Formats: sequence, C-alpha cells, structure tokens
Amino acid sequence: MLISVFLICVNLRPKKEIFMDIFKKLFFLTFLLLLSSCGYRIAYHLPPDISSIAVPILKNETYQPGIEVAITNQIIREFLQDGSLKVEKEINSDLLLSGRITDYERTTIAFSSDDPDESIEYRLYVRLRFILKDLRSEKILWDTSSLTGTTTYFITGKYSKTEEEALTDATEDLAKKVVEKVVEFWQ
Repeated sequence: MLISVFLICVNLRPKKEIFMDIFKKLFFLTFLLLLSSCGYRIAYHLPPDISSIAVPILKNETYQPGIEVAITNQIIREFLQDGSLKVEKEINSDLLLSGRITDYERTTIAFSSDDPDESIEYRLYVRLRFILKDLRSEKILWDTSSLTGTTTYFITGKYSKTEEEALTDATEDLAKKVVEKVVEFWQ
C-alpha cells in the first residue's frame, strides 16, 4: 500500500522536477566527495617503532664546492615537509641516512641555430649514493648504488636560469627521490 502511494506521488510530479531534484542531490554528493578529498596524500606505513631519522652532512666527491650542504639541507626540508619521520640528532634517532655525492654533471642538450658551437640548453645531473641504517640494531637497511636528481635549463631567453638556480631544481628533485625511497622502503 505504501509503495503504491509513493508511485502515485512520483507520477504526479512533473518529470523535469524529478530530474532537477536528482541532479541537485548528485551535485551535492559530488561536491562533498571533492571537498573531502582536498589535501589527500598517500599514507605510508612505517613500523610503529620507527619515528625519527638523522641526516648528517653528505660527503662531496665532486669538484663542485659546497653542494653537500645545500643537498643535505634540502633532504632535511623534504623530510620535514613529508612529516613521516622527525629529523633528529643521531643520538636520538631510530634511523641514519648517510651518503655521498658521487657525480655532478652538466651536459649540453641543445645548440644555437645561429652558432652550432654555442650551447643554449643544458641538463644537470646530481648523483647520490646513500645508506639507510637502523641505529637500534646497527643493521644496514638500504644501500643505493645511485640516485639521480635532474633538471633541464636554458641559459638564454625568457626561461633562462643560472647554473646555481638549476642546481636548486636538481637538488629538490634528488631530495624528493631520497625521501620517497626511505619512506616507501617499508611497503
């Protein structure tokens, strides 16, 4: 009986009104779904007893002076931004990330059409070898042979950059890869 009353009421409403009612509800649900997904990030599942990491200054095996400080600082910033692990001093840490910068390479990838000997675009590579160690057990958890940060940059024109600016971009790329490797290691 109740179902037949419902069907009679639905049939009495104009079809356009029913469509608009359904559309409004779907729009509202879609809006709520989009709103709830703002700020979404992948949750990594670190072991509950792992909460901190130490990142001492990297060793620099290249001829590029001072990059070890910039890269170490960027890795620390990336860990802080990620928030999965607290960056602590070695004595208070669960993990130790140590490493060495093994290569700094700038290669030409485009030449001027006016002068084929004039480089106008470069690719910059910064390579790092790092070791992740559990300080509680003294066990080496990860030993990478090489991880590379890269960027491409023009030296002339509207989108030109200095080599120093390009190094900042390559360092950011490298730091993101390092943090990703460390945090995803537990998956």
